[in-house]
Amino acid sequence: MNSEASGAAALASELTASDDTLALTLQTLDARLTQFAADGAGAQATIVKLDAALASLSQSPLAGQAGDLGALGLPVLGAWKAITAVVSKVMTETTGTSFESWVGVLAAGRAQFDDYIAKLRAVAVRGADPDSDLAALDQARLATVGWRLAMKPVSEFARALDSMVAEITRRATPSADAPAPTTGQAGWLGQVQRVQHRLGEAVDVAADKLHLSRADVVRMVLSPLQDAKDRAANLPRELASLHAEVTLLDDLLRLLEAQLRTTRSELSADEASVAELTFAALVRVPGLEADLVATRAELVTVDGYLDGLARMRQDGVISDSAAGRLETEYRARGDAAHATLAHLEQRAARWREAGPELLRGGLAWADSEGELAYVRRAIGHWSAAEADQRQEYLQRSGSAMARAIGVIERLPVPGQPSAQ
Repeated sequence: MNSEASGAAALASELTASDDTLALTLQTLDARLTQFAADGAGAQATIVKLDAALASLSQSPLAGQAGDLGALGLPVLGAWKAITAVVSKVMTETTGTSFESWVGVLAAGRAQFDDYIAKLRAVAVRGADPDSDLAALDQARLATVGWRLAMKPVSEFARALDSMVAEITRRATPSADAPAPTTGQAGWLGQVQRVQHRLGEAVDVAADKLHLSRADVVRMVLSPLQDAKDRAANLPRELASLHAEVTLLDDLLRLLEAQLRTTRSELSADEASVAELTFAALVRVPGLEADLVATRAELVTVDGYLDGLARMRQDGVISDSAAGRLETEYRARGDAAHATLAHLEQRAARWREAGPELLRGGLAWADSEGELAYVRRAIGHWSAAEADQRQEYLQRSGSAMARAIGVIERLPVPGQPSAQ
């Protein structure tokens, strides 16, 4: 067997679906999920804050305090109702969506964020029953779709919130010297003047009872939205960034399903081969690169410890006994790292030799499947949505394989410095 054939055979042993490859994919999924949860913590907290702000307006929290306020209860509730009526009107006019619908959107977004992470966690703790594992994967894939759908209107709300709050504040703080509506004034102008006048009266009554200004009363009612407004400004950008992470998580879920079905002999030989290439692109090659970087960093760290120990020993600030114990510990740690590095460099050599050609076969597959998707759409076999979804997945798969080829080509040859 020539070296190229032996290298390809060695790579095949790293890629064939097994408990080990499944475990590595699950580890990658868990690591990416942990990163997603960390990266998404700010966005998730903002959605929680927005949900709470709309819920506080929709549920009239002041109503439960009316008894405690005594004579102030009715004026305060009157002002609250007048201002929240403006909130509802402005939101509907500005976005074309009612206040009640936005309340549902934010509540659903908050629940969907939690559900998505929980469903992926359920996949990461794989059990021994393949049927249960596949069911958990199905639920996670559905949760992925649900997250994407839920985040789109949440992002739209966040984009519009600043202008909405400004308009609500403007309308809810009528000018003190605004004239009272003329008796018998007809048309829309008269109607607007009468509404503004009633709003102004309601706010003024509450302000007078509470010894506050008109603006203070408006701020009191709108404070949940005001508090969430600044954080919401960054939410669309944060969600856009998280969408990229969700795409990778979804690709890992697809890979896990393919690996599980391969072990159950439910995929064709071609489909199983594609799953192996996907595993190489998403898990094996990035993992090899990360392990090489981490192991070299470990050696640098250990060398630093030994250098520092030698200086302290030379300066006489440490006993020979303590220095000897630490030197033994650090040299053993360095020997382990050297052994690990040697093994990783052997694997890297195999990937440099046979990996690019192997993955280029995956690129050819993606191109071929893309052509088939185009034909299926053209003859009416697939809908435009089905074809687009397939094309998007193939494009992502091809990009992952191309990136993996780039990583392999950057892997340093032993004795040469790492590429910067």
